[in-house]
Amino acid sequence: MKTWVLGDIHGNYKALKEVLTLSGFDYAKDKLIILGDVCDGHNKTKECVDELLKVKNRVFVLGNHDDFLRGYLRDMDYRPHVWIYQGGTATLSSYADGIPKAHHDFFLNEPVPYHIEDGMLFVHGGLGDSDSPEFCSIETLTWDRSMINRAKLQPIGNWPAIFVGHTTTQGLGKDYWTTGMKGKPVPIQYNNVWCLDAGAGFDGKLCLMDIHTKKYWLSAKARAFPIG
Repeated sequence: MKTWVLGDIHGNYKALKEVLTLSGFDYAKDKLIILGDVCDGHNKTKECVDELLKVKNRVFVLGNHDDFLRGYLRDMDYRPHVWIYQGGTATLSSYADGIPKAHHDFFLNEPVPYHIEDGMLFVHGGLGDSDSPEFCSIETLTWDRSMINRAKLQPIGNWPAIFVGHTTTQGLGKDYWTTGMKGKPVPIQYNNVWCLDAGAGFDGKLCLMDIHTKKYWLSAKARAFPIG
């Protein structure tokens, strides 16, 4: 059995199938740690979840976009503008014929705020100013980007490795919101922090990594999804 960690999918079913196939991922034996943001972006969230449900050993770490969808599943009047604008429309389109119960359960019951495996930490966003997830709020764990800047200067805590998504590597080292996504769609390491959101939700790639060897597979470059 191997253990793998998967970056932000954002409804990109083609990329998901591609990295699972390229890596030789074993759906029955291997473990898959999903770093969150399964939904919102491309319009194939339903197909992505159908595929992930085939994985026997999976851990679903909550992402900020998954949390938006959870709000909607609890109250279908919940449609904040930021969610709809940032990919929520594509998710609703994917589920135009209804949301299966298994998908309700996947988003409402499976997600964990963080995961620890073999001493390594898996979290969607970051830890803010902390070194331990147990002291962080859900908002920090799913939305934080500041920990990556800390990691550029020194390791975070005593973790042998921390795997994060959320902050696309296409934007790292740049003015994230005004310069645009001009960085490289590959995983980036800062000391003990591995940034694995390679931009599959935009026009980048999806990354799947073996957590022990750090060998990784990337999908082909995606087409940007229309926002708005």
